[in-house]
Amino acid sequence: MCYTMFNSLPGMPNRIFLVCNPALKVRQRFNRTGKFIRGALAVDDEHLEWIKNYFKEICQDPNYDNFLGIEMIDIKEGTVAFKLAVSNRHCNIYGTVHGGILASISDIAMGATCLTLGKSIVTIDLNISYIRNSPKGSMLTAVGQLISSGNSIIRTEGKVFDEQQRLLVVSHASYFITGNFLKNDHS
Repeated sequence: MCYTMFNSLPGMPNRIFLVCNPALKVRQRFNRTGKFIRGALAVDDEHLEWIKNYFKEICQDPNYDNFLGIEMIDIKEGTVAFKLAVSNRHCNIYGTVHGGILASISDIAMGATCLTLGKSIVTIDLNISYIRNSPKGSMLTAVGQLISSGNSIIRTEGKVFDEQQRLLVVSHASYFITGNFLKNDHS
């Protein structure tokens, strides 16, 4: 059973959804003219909270080596943010954050953004531009944002900032959709 739902936020264009599985609370997204936006799913706040708790649990699991020590600090549909306190293990021989660490937290933030759409993914490609670096003791914020979502590919942008909000990294990635990432599939 499907039904139509309208969603409007002040100052934002109306979004029209066709809800096809109310039990999973997953909605296929349509634009204002009623045209289906291919591959796009919108998920509710309950799903976003579940993703946040999912990351919290796996990062605290003793069987999961959370080498980076990341923590999710914000999650919305199409946007996820993580923080990282830079320590010795994150630094290169010059005492600044290793480029691989910056690439990893950027990839994690962008990949988690795909999960907000209810999609399970693998990275196809990752392009990263290093703008500046940050020393040991810094607090970094990695933000992933959705650019586009198709039937099989999701494109994202990632940015990493230091505590003064200076831009350290800009990255873009493409992800192949391998299936759904919903609570009922990963309980």
